Amino acid sequence: MNQPKLKDSLYGEMLWDDDLGCWFARVENVADESFDILIYSESPLNFFAVKSTHQTYRRLIGDLPAIRRQAFRELIENDKRISPKRRERKFIAETLEKEVEIFSITIYEDLSSEIRYDAEIFDDEWIVVLIGANGEFLEVGITEDI
Repeated sequence: MNQPKLKDSLYGEMLWDDDLGCWFARVENVADESFDILIYSESPLNFFAVKSTHQTYRRLIGDLPAIRRQAFRELIENDKRISPKRRERKFIAETLEKEVEIFSITIYEDLSSEIRYDAEIFDDEWIVVLIGANGEFLEVGITEDI
């Protein structure tokens, strides 16, 4: 069976992933960023689910610098794997700012979202940021799964 496709005005050509239950595409129209976008939907027939995420996506893109700063600051302050030494924390903060790139943005049906950063400095793990449906920062953590 052919994989369902959708041409979206914001995300471009999207493909349906039956295993994940979402539309996905590669986004390359954001300055200095290139990442996957995943839009969860009940069905590949619900094209409106994709369009309904446009405002959430635009807000996320506009807030990316602030989300990134807050996520990395909280991660450095709260993660037990990061040294408590001020000098080492400063080095990690600088490294995160320079080297960590967005891997994907996921928007769920309730318009909450997840931003995954590729965190190779943490041994092939991911920095995951959860954002509420109203754009509020919920939490940040490091995970091994993808």
